[in-house]
Amino acid sequence: MSIPAHLVGRKPALKVADVPAEVLHYLNLGTLESANLTEWLAIDPVALVSTVFKKLRPSWIPVLTAGIQDLKKPTAMAVTRCVGAQLAALATKAGSVDATLNWLLAHPSDTVRGYAATMVAALDLPLADTLQGLRPVAADAHFGPREIAMFAAKPCIGRDLDLAVRLLRPFTAESDENLRRFAIEATRPIGVWTSHLPALKAQPGIGLPLLEPLRADPSRYVQNAVANWLNDAAKSQPAWVRQVCQRWLAESPGPATAYIVKRGMRNL
Repeated sequence: MSIPAHLVGRKPALKVADVPAEVLHYLNLGTLESANLTEWLAIDPVALVSTVFKKLRPSWIPVLTAGIQDLKKPTAMAVTRCVGAQLAALATKAGSVDATLNWLLAHPSDTVRGYAATMVAALDLPLADTLQGLRPVAADAHFGPREIAMFAAKPCIGRDLDLAVRLLRPFTAESDENLRRFAIEATRPIGVWTSHLPALKAQPGIGLPLLEPLRADPSRYVQNAVANWLNDAAKSQPAWVRQVCQRWLAESPGPATAYIVKRGMRNL
């Protein structure tokens, strides 16, 4: 289904109630990507699931929609986790895990592509396989799936932090800035809308193998992630953050590091 030309490059609404009916129609059909967080929150997940899974497994629709409707607190992230977990169970039973993931990853809807991340996290794979499975979502061209990949990864990372840091270290050398950022955002001690990582709140030095390679990263997207990581750590270990920032300024003088340090210490 083609999208009306006037919806491409549209100015998105700032409130859910202000999302135009036409925009919401195409979002719920799964043929239009959300333009901001507000549009993502406005999507009717039951309508979306009922529409898009007709092309994959119609028999799964009642299970998926019932799971959504049974949620006590159907927030957008709770729904995304619920759908991902159900898809993991359904695809495993049907012997179609890889086919389902490939279908999700190729979908035009950013919300549906995000389901791939929560599905991977729910498959209970070894951590190396989980992170590998999250790579295409973490590298998605749209901001939404990238954030969901980070949300999905964090609980898995928290279960074996030392191994996670070792596995994520190669991500910091990727040419794709989205993958470099993922290594940082997925290990933030606190983060936004995500579970905390108590070990990193107590001992942020565990994360240095990921932070050090990116202390002068040329991407502002990555710089902000590193700075936000430091800002998280400063809430529990301010002296450690000051020490690291002072050392970085001495060892890596330059505008990128200066920006990271200034933003990372903004609440100190």
